[in-house]
Amino acid sequence: MDSKEPTSQTASGGSGATAGAALPVGADGAGPAAAPAAMAPLSPVWSAVGRVRRRLRLQAAALLAVRGLLAAAAALLLALVLLKLRLVVAATVWAVAAAGGGLVGLLALLGALRRIDPLRVAAQIDHSHALHDRLASALQFAAAPARAEAGAGSQLGAALRALAQQDAARAAQGVVPAIAAPWQRPAHLPLLAVLLIANLGVLVLRWPRPRPASPP
Repeated sequence: MDSKEPTSQTASGGSGATAGAALPVGADGAGPAAAPAAMAPLSPVWSAVGRVRRRLRLQAAALLAVRGLLAAAAALLLALVLLKLRLVVAATVWAVAAAGGGLVGLLALLGALRRIDPLRVAAQIDHSHALHDRLASALQFAAAPARAEAGAGSQLGAALRALAQQDAARAAQGVVPAIAAPWQRPAHLPLLAVLLIANLGVLVLRWPRPRPASPP
């Protein structure tokens, strides 16, 4: 395939996108598993990450569905040719068509349900919107375990983390999913069109029937 996977886009030049602990996400994958008060300032960030993740999953579903359609169309074309040659019965063609439809649906579902790391999405948003790791760094700050360090250094670090999260929350309000994850056309669409036209042609054309041998 000559197209890139939707999830393969990563931010270049950012150190906050690849390091750090994995973020705890909820069942829907759009935000943290729990929403304590400390995570409340990052609600706009999680919302932006969730919107971009849904767009990436939709692209992945479309890409895999097209691949399934290619395989299904090729198999159906072969079945139709064999039917015209009277080597198989019509029930076989219907079975191939049903199996192809199931394959397309399964692949689309796998693409829609695939796991996408929220830190990778945040880094992609940072890169596409020139935010200089503000979203990814804020999520890493939120995921880092709290340190019981007494003194002014601890208070200063907490204040800096709070400022970084507030800054990321403001920046996240301007995120446009179409910019962060632009639509990528699935590969081999012309080939798919040719296969579908060939299927239609084989289906509607009347093939010459072999004449029965005349008795001597």
